[in-house]
Amino acid sequence: MFERLFRTPRPWRYGSLYLPEGSKNLDNPEFALEPGTKAPLAGTLMEVLQAVRFADGRLLVLAVGVGRFRVDQATQSSPYWRADVELLVDSEEQQQFEPLTLQVLESVQGGLVEGSSSGSGSSSSDPGTQSSSTRGGNGNGSSSGSGGIPLAALMTAVPVAARAAAAASSSAWVDYELADAREESATGEERGLPAVIDGSKPAEAQRMGRRLAAIAGNEVLPMPFFDQLQSAAQAAAAPGIREVIPSSTDPASLVQSALDAQRPVLRQTAASAYSLATSAAASAIQRLTEAGSSGSSEGGGKGGLLSLEAAATVAAARLNTAAERGVQVEPAEEVLGEDALESEPDSVAVALRLETAVWVELDAISALANKLRERELPLAAGIQSLRPMTGPSSSSSSSSSSGGGGGSSLEAAAGSAAAAGAVLQAGAHPDWPALRRLQHLSYAVTSQLANISASEGRQAFVEAPSICARLRLGLAALRKHRQVLAAVVAVEGL
Repeated sequence: MFERLFRTPRPWRYGSLYLPEGSKNLDNPEFALEPGTKAPLAGTLMEVLQAVRFADGRLLVLAVGVGRFRVDQATQSSPYWRADVELLVDSEEQQQFEPLTLQVLESVQGGLVEGSSSGSGSSSSDPGTQSSSTRGGNGNGSSSGSGGIPLAALMTAVPVAARAAAAASSSAWVDYELADAREESATGEERGLPAVIDGSKPAEAQRMGRRLAAIAGNEVLPMPFFDQLQSAAQAAAAPGIREVIPSSTDPASLVQSALDAQRPVLRQTAASAYSLATSAAASAIQRLTEAGSSGSSEGGGKGGLLSLEAAATVAAARLNTAAERGVQVEPAEEVLGEDALESEPDSVAVALRLETAVWVELDAISALANKLRERELPLAAGIQSLRPMTGPSSSSSSSSSSGGGGGSSLEAAAGSAAAAGAVLQAGAHPDWPALRRLQHLSYAVTSQLANISASEGRQAFVEAPSICARLRLGLAALRKHRQVLAAVVAVEGL
């Protein structure tokens, strides 16, 4: 599979699916990639960053997860599975893009009204006008003539289009978040090194080794902005910093400068993500309403509604989850408190509150682990790059940034850190969208949990339909882990 993949242009992507008991069930029909079997149908979309081919034919692959998918239909089972798949988006992502999709829908509705009022059957070079003139309709969205589309059918299309918009936006942010990792892979190829490293040549194999050592088994790649922010934060809190910078310069301005330096690319990515999302929503609405119009004209109005409803049920398609496969999942209620917000509907606002609880546990676990190892080790850079980093909005920065930052002053934070002899911690750039930060954290917590296995424990995170659901899973596991560590520390008398 990989050899075939490596003969195609980058990005090299493949699907990773959990198979209970591994290769033992590879040819077992009970584990076929079909609804109703024992095989999970929710998997992780992976991107290969680098690979080493050894003399005996083995491959060492460095890959990173870039999304979730569900198997729609298997197309091949041997020598490896191939399938048509659909990207899965979190419920919070869909919610975020529903207002945008409604705006697109209103444009479509406006076009329908205009087309109906003019009575013109001629086409136009403008896609919106063309679609309205060929469909027709009235202002309230009820069926009008052979081309009318029921309002209910149009509204059914909103969640479908919102998911398409979310997936398109995510692709832009993935390109940004993997920019450094991809660049490192491409740099070697530009110098004439092979795309797949020859493991028999020590110098080339060491290149892969250095990358793996940098990740250090922590499973989480740092975000592109983190190295610069961390260097600036450490410099701002360093003893004697005022001796090496102009007297008129506040040490915290070093951090502010690092933040400002990152803003252009973040804003450019945000603009690209919005543009892609808008186009995807418009395309989905147009495609679905055209299908609805066709179905209406052929089936007396009902066919179009049914076709759109069928499209909308994709998100609820069976995933062969643990519960559906009869796998007992350990309940988390025993360790989850009120801060798990289980009665609250999933939303970014709820996820932000869960994020706070998760960081309390991560910091507590880190402190307990440091006691046991009798030396201070910070959290890995990949995790640290997901910590909310508050800071002032510069004159060129919007206070309504979606990054979830803002509020307290970095200058004040740097001053407090210096007074306490501590290092101001770098974290997530305030202009990086909060939704992306939360989404990454909801997966990254598993890297801190030795008691989360590579089987059903992690599969639960893949099957979770929302960021909030994964954060609750992570919060429960973190609390159990903290309780175990606290008991060990107590026994050791540390």
